[in-house]
Amino acid sequence: MDPERKEQRRKTRAKGFVTKRRRQNLKEWVTFQRQRFNFEETRKKKMQERDKAIKERCGPNKSPNSMGEEEVVRLCKLYQNHVARLEEDLYDIDYDVRFKDMKINELRLELDEMRGRFVKPELKKVRRFLR
Repeated sequence: MDPERKEQRRKTRAKGFVTKRRRQNLKEWVTFQRQRFNFEETRKKKMQERDKAIKERCGPNKSPNSMGEEEVVRLCKLYQNHVARLEEDLYDIDYDVRFKDMKINELRLELDEMRGRFVKPELKKVRRFLR
């Protein structure tokens, strides 16, 4: 390589010439930083929504240390009733989901019968016993 060419390459490097690889790495780094920032923002939003939902459902924080015995008993009964109501709702929802899954399965079987496709059951392996 001739000396003029070397000198020209050295000057372009000194000016801050960015290679394709370095440019690509910088772009990847910038996109990574943006994604990280967006992730942190969405995480903060989700935490705020979660706190808001908890406050709506359970009310403000109540410290039993600052309450009398009767108030603590009343608070415990209130929470117990709330938990019982939520468990009833959960049971009802679970029952509905199971019922709908069963209906979907029945409809799928009917559809397969109409199309003429049948599910072949898997055969179990049987051991041969030596006599």
